[in-house]
Amino acid sequence: MRAEEEIRLLLAYGREFVYPHPYTLGELASAAGMSTSGVRTAYGRQDVDKVAAATGLEPVPSEGEES
Repeated sequence: MRAEEEIRLLLAYGREFVYPHPYTLGELASAAGMSTSGVRTAYGRQDVDKVAAATGLEPVPSEGEES
């Protein structure tokens, strides 16, 4: 696995799978040395699906999303 992919998967985990308080874009940006907009666009649905498959976890519904 390439470093870029590992970072995308870690960002996806931090934003989509941590409950009850997902890491904020600012927290992840600071940890990854990226901008908040960079974190927002760094990972996609495919990365979220890979994290789910690797961990057996389901993504936490976003606010406003039905559970």
